[in-house]
Amino acid sequence: MNFLAYSSYVFNTNITWYSIFVLTGAIVAYLLCKYFYKKEEVSKQFPDLIDTLFLIVFPAGLLGARIWYVFSELDYYLADPIKILKVWEGGIAIQGGVMGGVLAGYLYLKIKKIPISFFKMADLIIPNILIAQSIGRWGNFFNQEVYGGCVSRDSLSFIPDFILNNMEGGKIYCRTGYVAQPLFLYESILTLLGFILISIVIRKFYTKRVNGELCAFYFIYYGIVRIIMEPFRNEEFIMRVFGNISLSILTSALFIIVGISLVIYLEITRFKKKKTNNEKEAIEND
Repeated sequence: MNFLAYSSYVFNTNITWYSIFVLTGAIVAYLLCKYFYKKEEVSKQFPDLIDTLFLIVFPAGLLGARIWYVFSELDYYLADPIKILKVWEGGIAIQGGVMGGVLAGYLYLKIKKIPISFFKMADLIIPNILIAQSIGRWGNFFNQEVYGGCVSRDSLSFIPDFILNNMEGGKIYCRTGYVAQPLFLYESILTLLGFILISIVIRKFYTKRVNGELCAFYFIYYGIVRIIMEPFRNEEFIMRVFGNISLSILTSALFIIVGISLVIYLEITRFKKKKTNNEKEAIEND
């Protein structure tokens, strides 16, 4: 495992482990979206919709992730704008990728006037982003990034040695006997649990949900995960804007607000629809 633990390149080629894990996560999410979509009656009318959306949403997500990262380092990139295009040098933000992908998917459905509820498609696709994030975080392991502060190695004895060995390198120096907290691992586990909770458990057992709620749960869940994890990050990996504000915490708060607002909106809409139906039934019975 030694070459895996310390090399960010695949067998010393220019293909990075980071890109492989990001792509693998995207493909797994895509296959899950197809699986859930095929269970829907609408898939018979638009059998290739998920394939088309993937080809649009994935690159749009990468673009959004890059733009969001550049925004956090605006002075650096404005000094040499050509560096904005050098994505191979690193620098993407997952939350920006989510926003870019969602926006692209929404615009495609509207422009093409596809007669499918956006919220229905959002429920089929967006919660699966969590599994892509869980897998993609392992790219940070090979890049030796997304670290927390230094702690005693003995306090992390429950974590495999090949991970702890990697926590001794990268941009963070820890004195002998100490390693950086593997925040990438914690987030990978939490997003995996979130995927199981929302995409599998809630999807299967919460039968009274309305279209859009699974999407809302994603924004609430991931917003909470990031807002909890971010303060533990080493300063080297915190993206800041407007002086000293963490862009990730700001975006996480926005995710939570959007998610809660969407749940409230959907519940109010459901209540009004139910009330209208009851009134119609009452009139018909009279």
